[in-house]
Amino acid sequence: MRVLYIKTYKTGSSTLAGILRTVAAARGMHVIDPGGDSQVNRADWQADLAAEPAGRCFDMVASHTQRAGWQDEALPGATRITIVRDPVQRALSGFYHSRRTPFCRVLCCSLRSTRCKGSLGDAACTAAGDALKLRWARECTSMHDAQLAFMVLSADEGGGTSPVQAVSHYDLVAVMERFDESLVVLRHVLGLELGELLYVKAKSLPHNYTYNLPGGEGSTSLPPVTRLLEAEELPAFKAALAERNRLDTEMVAEANRRLDEHVAAIGKHVVMQELAQLQELQQQVLIACADAAAAARTLGRPGYDPWNDCHWRDNGCARDCIANVRQLNGV
Repeated sequence: MRVLYIKTYKTGSSTLAGILRTVAAARGMHVIDPGGDSQVNRADWQADLAAEPAGRCFDMVASHTQRAGWQDEALPGATRITIVRDPVQRALSGFYHSRRTPFCRVLCCSLRSTRCKGSLGDAACTAAGDALKLRWARECTSMHDAQLAFMVLSADEGGGTSPVQAVSHYDLVAVMERFDESLVVLRHVLGLELGELLYVKAKSLPHNYTYNLPGGEGSTSLPPVTRLLEAEELPAFKAALAERNRLDTEMVAEANRRLDEHVAAIGKHVVMQELAQLQELQQQVLIACADAAAAARTLGRPGYDPWNDCHWRDNGCARDCIANVRQLNGV
């Protein structure tokens, strides 16, 4: 098995990467990981290549990486996989995530909340916050049709393909809004066991989470930002995001159409049956492994932290706890 996974941003990609890394670990596959940067690139592959015995092959890329020609050299004949998300939902997630993380290059963290002298609920502060959202939508170009740009070769390498053609270049384009269903299809594409699809979500926060900006916690001059439900979001903000993601919108529609084709080819009744089985197992994982106290009780290991038991960074966490769920269910 050889897998080229183009890991996009804010699409559920870290959760899917964790599943793929679990598969790689179980099979002794050789994964190319990034060096100092968060994205794996040609230099990382060449550095790994120089450090390996002659003839050693590579089996997987599972970190953030933009589609590039070197990947075909590193992983000849690989199954190509990626994941996409409704672009407005993705951009909303990106905006709020940028309120709390250092990923400024991708998510434009430099566009912080506007200082105001009133409290968070004051009309003037609300207006300032709304203005910031519109500015972010305009100026954060890394969130403009970025899924398509990440999935195709650059113009220098013959890229510039249409959204429909971009999807056709992959063996599977998973869809975040159909995540578990996509996993069932992935099982058939790669020949996996159902138990290999179990996961805990990476980077998951409730919709009403309050983001305290660096240096701003407890301060009235830098008010915190609370994530809203989509229905509560500023309509002009969502409209501005949609306007700047027309190609991504077309591509996600094509990804859904292709996913429907995969489901039909496998057999919808088979997919629905396996989906029900997967979701039943996932409910067990949620109860047993999704927080440290529950996971420690499940394993009988005081102090066990599922978020420190990961394959790579925050990808593929709660390894021992999920393995226990698999063992109890014989999957």
